[in-house]
Amino acid sequence: MVTGSEMRDLDQWTMQDFGMPGEMLMENAGRAAAGRMLTRLTLDERVIVLCGSGNNGGDGFVIARCLYEAGICPEVWLIPEENRLSGEAKFHYGLLLQCGIQVNSVQAGGKRCEDVIAAADVVIDAMLGTGVSGELREPYASLVAACNETAARVEAVDIPSGLPADEGVMWHTAVQADFTVVLAAYKESSFLPRTAPFYGEIEVVSIGLPPGTYDLLKYERRLWQRVDVQTTLPVRSAEDYKSTYGKGLIVGGSETMPGAPLLAGEAALKSGTGLLTLALPASFTSAAASRLPEAMLQPFSEGVRLSADVTKFDAAACGPGLGRDEAAAHLVQHLIYKTDGVLILDADALHILRPSELKSRRKPTVLTPHAGELAALTGLSVEEVLQAPFQTSFNFATAYGVYVVMKGAHTITSTPDGRQFVNPTGNAVLARGGTGDVLTGMVLAFTMSHTTLDAAVANAVYLHGAAADALAVTVPPHAVKTSDVISALPLAFQSVESTD
Repeated sequence: MVTGSEMRDLDQWTMQDFGMPGEMLMENAGRAAAGRMLTRLTLDERVIVLCGSGNNGGDGFVIARCLYEAGICPEVWLIPEENRLSGEAKFHYGLLLQCGIQVNSVQAGGKRCEDVIAAADVVIDAMLGTGVSGELREPYASLVAACNETAARVEAVDIPSGLPADEGVMWHTAVQADFTVVLAAYKESSFLPRTAPFYGEIEVVSIGLPPGTYDLLKYERRLWQRVDVQTTLPVRSAEDYKSTYGKGLIVGGSETMPGAPLLAGEAALKSGTGLLTLALPASFTSAAASRLPEAMLQPFSEGVRLSADVTKFDAAACGPGLGRDEAAAHLVQHLIYKTDGVLILDADALHILRPSELKSRRKPTVLTPHAGELAALTGLSVEEVLQAPFQTSFNFATAYGVYVVMKGAHTITSTPDGRQFVNPTGNAVLARGGTGDVLTGMVLAFTMSHTTLDAAVANAVYLHGAAADALAVTVPPHAVKTSDVISALPLAFQSVESTD
């Protein structure tokens, strides 16, 4: 996953350091995109290709030529004047003309391109690419509007025109694509709440970048996929015993929210915790014992500090249903300074937390905020966090040496050393109270069973979403309870353990 400038760097390194001509790289990109589009095209469809003056337009020229070779005769439109073309785009424009393919000019007058778009079956958007900034000028503004008004299927090349590649960039309008064939690597905006819907269905294609090219980037930022889970999820052995999978502690619960720590505890047990202790207010430990007979209980009086020796636990989680009073603040501070294993802070613990306290930790810490909680921790507005979730979570994780799991439609996990993993699973099933508590329990369990904390956190997020995906196959999202997500965890595990 790259920013616009990082993608341009990758192209430059490929051409300069590896000696691949730019014309060849563009040929690779266009052919790869055309190959994906041809899986959906039929010979009787009327196809229009809209080409700008930059590399995106050059990709469009290659696509048009590839479609022509496959027996489809696309109508190609050049948006700028011909003399604006240069470099690789000019080369492939000339090659297109030599193949006998007519190119229509928006600048020449005559029939209107907007009318052709309205009558088309398929519109291929290769107008602007990743270099766009600011408000669209004419004729692009009108052509983007025409693309959004047509009944045709709209397929974008690399990125819908008008959309920024990066987060935190102001924009006004963009092509609403049905499909986007992304070249080489996901762009940041494909996972942002405001911009992701414009991509439609995303397909990433290789453009022939040499092996090791991505290693030249300063930071690792990528999708955490099923294969990553398969290669890092621990395999249980017949020789294992309960302590192999850790002694975990969950601290939470209050008079008004007694169920939250129970959800976290059940998820932790369902995710493989060896030994689990729930530290809960004494007033409802009997109810907890009947709900989770597998867990040990450490009751505490509301308004009193936790007296348990937290150093004996391999990992502890705090926050679900905890409340935000002074006693709760003492509990959070106690865990920050005394926990000798991984510490997961969620929900109310995040509201109580003073970020400066995190620097006293010598063992790993995992925070699981949503946008509002991360805004409170950073002093930013929620809107600012949503506009730049990658940079915001990166800054906090690296500044305080913690893992930040910023929950959302595409949850971003940021590590203390600056790597970021984006989660592809999950759906509207998770948009309900208590699902964050479930994730907290899963993270607790996984941190005690995995070889690396990176994999533990990213796998917990992935399988949490996969459980929701398994439910969505048979149950409408509005008819799901949070406890159903826990019940679906076996299906989530099966979905990654299967060889299909």
